[in-house]
Amino acid sequence: MPALSVVDTRRSTSGTRRPGPRGAAAVLVLGLFAATLTACGDDEPEQAAGSGASLTVTSPAFKEGERIPNQYSCRGTGERPALAWSGEVDGVESYAVVVDDPDAPGFTYLHWVVFDIPAQTRELPAGDLPDGVLEGQNSAGRSAWAPPCPPSGEHRYRFHVYALKARSGLAADAEGNEARKVIEGLAVATGTLTGLFG
Repeated sequence: MPALSVVDTRRSTSGTRRPGPRGAAAVLVLGLFAATLTACGDDEPEQAAGSGASLTVTSPAFKEGERIPNQYSCRGTGERPALAWSGEVDGVESYAVVVDDPDAPGFTYLHWVVFDIPAQTRELPAGDLPDGVLEGQNSAGRSAWAPPCPPSGEHRYRFHVYALKARSGLAADAEGNEARKVIEGLAVATGTLTGLFG
């Protein structure tokens, strides 16, 4: 958003116009206001702090930017696609996964929130989760995978994997957005796989 400017102009002794002190103050205040507006209103997930390490996230079901097959949606069996990740990151104590739809009407819809994945784990199969792995609530209030089922149009489904510097400390059935905040606060690296459906 471009900064607005209101300038209180006054003539100098040379006849040219220059900003007066009130005009300069107005420009400064409006510039700060515009910068604040630019920084707000973005529901994108926070980037992990740290050294800039990243994870590569893949699935045998679809590739980056491709359409998610019907079987993983409400048009099919609704099963959860298998997920894998790679990348060398120091100090990882656990992993977490958040799947969301930023194109849902009005807000970013959480389809799946899972945490306390053991540090040695590099994949989640399509079936049962490993022992000790916990699920938080999706946007429907259920601690389970919610398959893609957009009301209209083509939506993006983002599979975010987070490498965490500690176990989450969250309980099973934790509220999804609160769990996400904790996960992002502990993240030392992230990676995302995006599939399309609609």
